[in-house]
Amino acid sequence: MELQIGCYLTREEAVSLAAYATEHELSRPKLCGLLVLREALRQRLYHLKGRYNGCERQKDATRVTARISNMEVKSIFLESARRCGLGSDEAAAIVFRAELDEHWLASALRT
Repeated sequence: MELQIGCYLTREEAVSLAAYATEHELSRPKLCGLLVLREALRQRLYHLKGRYNGCERQKDATRVTARISNMEVKSIFLESARRCGLGSDEAAAIVFRAELDEHWLASALRT
């Protein structure tokens, strides 16, 4: 069973995330799933939340969804969000925006 975690990003952010995913031979939902997994393992959300905005549903907002297959990963992500005082949508938006800025995946693939 495939599980989902999603959020709203601006149209520009959603397009940028899709292009970034394609550059690395991934679909946008799979890239987002990988980012949710990374957050579940690394627990960086507390440090990221001050630097990146959460959900700001604007008129041109696009729904971006992470596809994950492991309920434990989803539970850990949701608990991390809860501990930071965030909802899952807001936490996902922060994690996805951070990747657009940090390019962790691109860096990891170069090493």
